Amino acid sequence: HMGIRPPFDGVDAYRKLEQEIWRDTVNSLREFLLPEFFGRVGKERVCVFLPFSDADVKEIIIRLGLPEFAAILQEKGIELSITDAAIAYLQIEARDPTNKALGARAVQSVIERKIIEEMANLLDLGEDGGIVSGDHVLIDVEDKDGGDGKRITIKKLVRSS
Repeated sequence: HMGIRPPFDGVDAYRKLEQEIWRDTVNSLREFLLPEFFGRVGKERVCVFLPFSDADVKEIIIRLGLPEFAAILQEKGIELSITDAAIAYLQIEARDPTNKALGARAVQSVIERKIIEEMANLLDLGEDGGIVSGDHVLIDVEDKDGGDGKRITIKKLVRSS
């Protein structure tokens, strides 16, 4: 299950960490909840989710975030590719502390803000410098003007005739 995989190598070390976090969580719940309520819920129903690792975020981008959008574009006759550098950039954006607590929703939000909104603008332009059926677009990343960070770019690789 995504989100509860080991954030590091070593299954034994992960299990030990997971047990420690689970024990601390159960103890905190015992202090916070009335004993009668906690007794009805039971400690066996306590589920602890660890934050996504970088590998988890990459998996969400590659397997969940982009394929659905790529399929929509493919129906319009547009092929979508993305560079490893762009995926790494999206990972960093999604792991930003303001986004991190949102889990997979943060990943989807970053994809929407950084890629989908811009692609929608290019689709709206159509033949007037936008993207049309037959185009192949590449999502990449480059340095911002002025050198203060990076930004996603969308490049047309093939223009239909």
